[in-house]
Amino acid sequence: MDSKTQLTDGQMIYLFRHLMQHSLEGFVATSSDLETIILFSPSAESIFGVKSEDVIGTKVRDLYQDPDERDSIMGQLFKEGSVWYVTKFRKGKGTLEEHIIDISFNLTLIRDEEGEIIGTMGEVRDITRLNKLSYAKELLEKENKKYQKGIMNLLYSILDDFDPETANHSQRVSIYSEKIARKLGMTDEEIEQFYIKVFLHDIGKIKINKDKLVNGKTYLDGDEEVEHIRMHVEHGADLLTTSEMPEGVIEVARHHHERYDGKGHPDKLAGEDIPLAARIVAVADSYDSMVEIRLYKISMDKETAIEELKRCSGREFDEKKLFEHNKKALRNVIEKEIKYLMSSESVGNIKMIADMANEYISSVEKSDDTILGYDIISISSSWEQDITAKTMPNESREILLKSLDRISKSSEEFLGRRMQKELQFDPKIAGVFIEYLQSTENPLC
Repeated sequence: MDSKTQLTDGQMIYLFRHLMQHSLEGFVATSSDLETIILFSPSAESIFGVKSEDVIGTKVRDLYQDPDERDSIMGQLFKEGSVWYVTKFRKGKGTLEEHIIDISFNLTLIRDEEGEIIGTMGEVRDITRLNKLSYAKELLEKENKKYQKGIMNLLYSILDDFDPETANHSQRVSIYSEKIARKLGMTDEEIEQFYIKVFLHDIGKIKINKDKLVNGKTYLDGDEEVEHIRMHVEHGADLLTTSEMPEGVIEVARHHHERYDGKGHPDKLAGEDIPLAARIVAVADSYDSMVEIRLYKISMDKETAIEELKRCSGREFDEKKLFEHNKKALRNVIEKEIKYLMSSESVGNIKMIADMANEYISSVEKSDDTILGYDIISISSSWEQDITAKTMPNESREILLKSLDRISKSSEEFLGRRMQKELQFDPKIAGVFIEYLQSTENPLC
C-alpha cells in the first residue's frame, strides 16, 4: 500500500474519536473483565439518559432491565465472537425520569495482536420508537383485516340473498382452491391471504339478471345473453375496487375465466400472465360446476370430471367415458327443449313436437361417437326446412327455430369441441388437483 494513503496511528485515533463523538449510534466499551465500562460515547449518553462520568467504572449489566440476561448474551458472544440482539435497558437510571427502552445491541469481542481478549465494544441504537411504529402498523393491519373481513361477510350475505346456490358454489370453490394451494406448497399465512382472494370470485353475479342464472334454460339466447353472463367478472372487479378490497382479491374476480391458451375473457391473458390465484380458481370453479347438480344440466361423477380436467389441460383422457356423459347431457338438453315446446301455448302443434322428439332421442340412443353430432345437426336442419315451409304464426315459427338452434349448438358443444384436447387450465395446477381428487373419497373434507 502507498505510504501516502496509509493512516498513521495518530490519524486512526483522531478518526475513532470523531466517530465516537458524532455517530448517531452509541458506543459502549468494557475492560478486559468484560463488565466494567471504560468508554461511553455522547450518543450513548443520549440513548441511556446518563452522563459518561456517572457510568464509567460501573458494571454494564446494571443498565439492563434484567441484569442476568447479560450472562446468556456473553455465552453466545464467546461462542461466535460477535452477537446482535434486541433487549430492554433502563434509561435515566437513578433519576425521576427512569424508564425502560428497547435497544438493538451489536456486541463484539476485542482482541489484541496476540489474540487475547482485552474487552468488548457495543454499538447501540434506541429502537423504542421503531417498535412503537411497528406495533402501530400491526394494529392498523389488524384493523384493516377486520374491515376487509366485514366487507367480505357483507358482500357474501348479499350474494347469498341474491342466489344461495351461487353463494354455496363460492364456498365449495374456496375449499377446493385451498386444497390446491396447499398441494402447491403455500404456507398457512399465504393460505389465509389466498382464501380472501378466492371467497368473492363470483360476487359480480349480483349484478346479473337473476333469471339468467337460475331459470333452468338449456342454452343462452344469442351473443347478448352470453355476454351478459360473462360481464360478471368485470362487475365483480368494479364492485371490489369500490369496496377498497386488496388488489389480489380484485384480480381473481376479474381473471378467473381467463384460459391458459389465451382464449378466455375478459382480457385474453395467457399462461403465467394470469395471476396464480385466478389460475387455481379456474380449475376449482370448473370442477365444481361439473359435479354439482343443477336444474339446467346433467352433473358428472368425480371420475368423469377428472377426465374432463385432463382434456382441458392437454392430457390424455378417456374419450369413451366423456362421450357417454356428453351423450346424456345432450339428451337432457333435447328433453328440456321438447318439454319447453310442449308447454308453450304459442306453438300448439303437439304431434309435430312429439315427432321431433322421437327423431332426436332415437338418434342419440343409436349413434356412436363418430356420427352423433352430425346426426343431430342434420335432424335440426331438416326440421328447420320443414318448419320454415309450414303455414303457422310467426311467433310459433320463431320459438321452434330457436329451440332447434339451441339443440344444434349444444350438439356442437358436447360432441364436437368437448372431444378434443384443449389447454384451458394451467397443466401443473390441474395435475395437482387431479392427484388430490384421486387420493380422496370426499374432496370437500
